[in-house]
Amino acid sequence: MRACGAGEPEARVTVLDERFERVAAALGGTPDPGRESGRGYYSGLCFKVYADGMEVGDGGFTDWTARLLGNRKERLLISALGLDRLALAP
Repeated sequence: MRACGAGEPEARVTVLDERFERVAAALGGTPDPGRESGRGYYSGLCFKVYADGMEVGDGGFTDWTARLLGNRKERLLISALGLDRLALAP
């Protein structure tokens, strides 16, 4: 087995709320306005991370803590990596 990563990782950022445009600009990455997955789950901004052309990570802002605490100013950024995707069979 070999670890993936022969190429540069790529982050694709989707802005779901125009107030997050500055955050997206600060993060860099490739704009991905046509992303369909995650809409309705993430709010504000979401992203996907690719390595060697394969999706290995995902994340974005959610409103979980805002709803839990009753505070609309609360923000939570979550993310995850698929560790199973970081090792590839030859």
